[in-house]
Amino acid sequence: MCPSCRLVKYARVLPYHCQCGEVHWGDGSPPPPRQPRKPRPRTFGTVLREMVGCGCPIGWRKWDARGLDWCRDNAEQIAQRLTAEPRPAIPIDRSRELVRRALEIAEQATVQ
Repeated sequence: MCPSCRLVKYARVLPYHCQCGEVHWGDGSPPPPRQPRKPRPRTFGTVLREMVGCGCPIGWRKWDARGLDWCRDNAEQIAQRLTAEPRPAIPIDRSRELVRRALEIAEQATVQ
C-alpha cells in the first residue's frame, strides 16, 4: 500500500511508479533521494527545431557547435537550408523570421 495515496497496487515490475508520484521499490525501503535535473540549455538549434517542428537531420547540432556568432553571420544560409527541406515546406520569408526569433531566444538563454 502506498503511504501517500493509500492505493493498493500489486506490481510485477519494480520499481513501481505510483499515481501520486511516489516510486516503490518493493522491499519497504525508502526510495533513493531524487536529484533535480538541470534543464537542457536552449541553444539556437534546439529552439529552431522546436519552432519548425521537424526532426529531420538538417544540421541543428552543427549550428549549435559553431556558436551564436556564426549563426548570426550565416542566418541567410540557415534560412535557405530550412526552405530547401521538403517536409516542413516553409517559405523563405517565414524561415527568415524563424531564424531571427530563434537567435533572440538563444541569446536570452545565454544571458540568463
